[in-house]
Amino acid sequence: MGIVSLCQRIEKESSPRVQFDRLHGAGGDLTLEIFLNDLVEARAYVPESLKREFLMTWADEPIIFDAIPGEEEEGITHDLVVEFAAMDPVIDLGPNWG
Repeated sequence: MGIVSLCQRIEKESSPRVQFDRLHGAGGDLTLEIFLNDLVEARAYVPESLKREFLMTWADEPIIFDAIPGEEEEGITHDLVVEFAAMDPVIDLGPNWG
């Protein structure tokens, strides 16, 4: 499944519902990160299979998992990935995430 289709399915199945691409393209390269941030802020429940697939977008990216938490774009994304993974249902991101 492509990333846009995946995000559209997450939008439909998240509770509370979180809109994908709420900035209508204005987020540019950060559209996925904005969606991730919105899911975390809403404390949205996403079915496990969809959540796992979405998180795998970043799980094998050294630039994200090696980032200094909270610093610059990659570090902020790192923090959001970890926080979202820890929300119910919990997803194990693997050994790179410690």
